[in-house]
Amino acid sequence: MLDQHAASPFASHAEADPVEADRVRTLVRRLNRTDRTVVMLFYADGLTPTEIAAVLDVAPQRVAQTLTMFRHMAARTMHLAAAA
Repeated sequence: MLDQHAASPFASHAEADPVEADRVRTLVRRLNRTDRTVVMLFYADGLTPTEIAAVLDVAPQRVAQTLTMFRHMAARTMHLAAAA
């Protein structure tokens, strides 16, 4: 089950570090339209996965998968950047 209170890739370091914030924005831009909308509705607008599923008329599982995928992408990007 998706943790609705999981740390946002937009939070903490990304807000304090403009380079990391730019990396997160780049990740968001690379998403397809639906996935980008899911991510923005969740992190920027504060909707729950259930609300997002209703707004977009998609299965709640699809919303959960999208958010999980995005979190993994963001974590991997931040980790790779830290190692460089």
